[in-house]
Amino acid sequence: MGENKFIICNHCKRFINDKNDLVVAYDFLVMNAYHSECFARRAKENFFLSKKPVNGLVSNIVTVLFGIAGLSGLFTDFYVFTVMAILQLSIRLYSWLKYESILED
Repeated sequence: MGENKFIICNHCKRFINDKNDLVVAYDFLVMNAYHSECFARRAKENFFLSKKPVNGLVSNIVTVLFGIAGLSGLFTDFYVFTVMAILQLSIRLYSWLKYESILED
């Protein structure tokens, strides 16, 4: 496309070039990108930084489980599972579109 896209670490302000080094986390309701080492440092000093990355294994497992629970919520009267599934899927999709898809190439 000719458009240069890049991600800047919210902690050290350097470029993040490798998808394996990218950690996406909430910093008081704002989703930010960090190098994995910067995330580890920042998590120790910042109370508001989420300790669970949005693009981590735990988040992926929660997304799958909420997706299954959300489907079951469609067939019962307990729609809170469906709402939680939509919220989790939206968060995961936003993280992928805003950060992870840029480093896919």
